[in-house]
Amino acid sequence: MVAASSIKGELGFEADGVRFVVVYDSNAMCALEAEVDTDAMGIIALVQKPRSFRNGRLLLWGGLQQHHPDLTLADAGRLMTAVGGLGKAYDMVSEALILAFPPPPDLVDGAKADGEEAGEGDRPLKARTGTKTSRARAGRGTGTTS
Repeated sequence: MVAASSIKGELGFEADGVRFVVVYDSNAMCALEAEVDTDAMGIIALVQKPRSFRNGRLLLWGGLQQHHPDLTLADAGRLMTAVGGLGKAYDMVSEALILAFPPPPDLVDGAKADGEEAGEGDRPLKARTGTKTSRARAGRGTGTTS
């Protein structure tokens, strides 16, 4: 039996009476990159795109490779069905990716990395949106004040 460790970024699940472990380590990411000829950001984009059976099966397959290297894409598709379908498979993939790549502590709930309480003015970083030009037109992100 294969045991999962969330400390190692592993997510366990059972399908058809067998225990499986999903983990997105370096080798899993490399296998996924090779399969779709992209980089890590391209793999993350697959998770963020509208859900598709092909991408769901591929992402599940990649996460299974460390503990179940003999599983094929077709096997991953059967497992996807066995666990409850596309939505459940994407939920598992997302959870396993978060376990593998947790957000920095200072971005979680506004807490500081050293464990101090967040003070006034301490806020988590937000992603910048728009182009540099659009931010400049709006008077943001230019380093100048109006």
